Amino acid sequence: MSIKLRSVTKVCKGKELVSKVNFDAKNGEFIVVKGNVEEAGMLFDILHGVEKASSGSIVISGYDITAIKRRECENLYRTVFGIVSQDFQNDLSVADNISLPGFFANISKIEQKRRTETMAKNLGIFEILKRKPKGLKKDIFVKVMIARACYMNPKIILASEPTKGLKDDDAKVLLSLLKNFAKKNQAIVIIASNDNAVEKFATRILTFAEGRLA
Repeated sequence: MSIKLRSVTKVCKGKELVSKVNFDAKNGEFIVVKGNVEEAGMLFDILHGVEKASSGSIVISGYDITAIKRRECENLYRTVFGIVSQDFQNDLSVADNISLPGFFANISKIEQKRRTETMAKNLGIFEILKRKPKGLKKDIFVKVMIARACYMNPKIILASEPTKGLKDDDAKVLLSLLKNFAKKNQAIVIIASNDNAVEKFATRILTFAEGRLA
């Protein structure tokens, strides 16, 4: 798996939020992006298809996603990307939250259940699958975050401020799980954060400022 961005630009309401970004990443990297995390989030949204670049090219594992059909792109986004987020559907069980990526990828219910249970057993959270996310202890909550992000065995994992609001020990659990997943699966992890604890796990540190990545 590889990522190549060439002169990627995003203009919104006359302002360049992303300006001629050139970026390469390869298997196994754990990249931390410091600086303006909010604007870096826009770059993440462009990467996994939530936003469209105004210009430039984005090549993922040989596929130029600015040139191929949208349906092909959607399949790529659903199977290649994993997103680490603290946002959960509190009206759904932990199991249903974890399996949401599988639902959107049209995986059968039997396979969704198998993947969810396997992931939960590996992370030691099988016993809380029927519970709701709200009220879970943070050390358990971070494992649910990882289970959902890694559900589709993604090759690219994006996270914007994943340790926000977490205690140091819980943040270390989250980051250790991410780094182990990246190493085992030769995945690329890219995190936007100014948390010093995150930097310690990085194989490369970049800075995003004034729309530019350096």
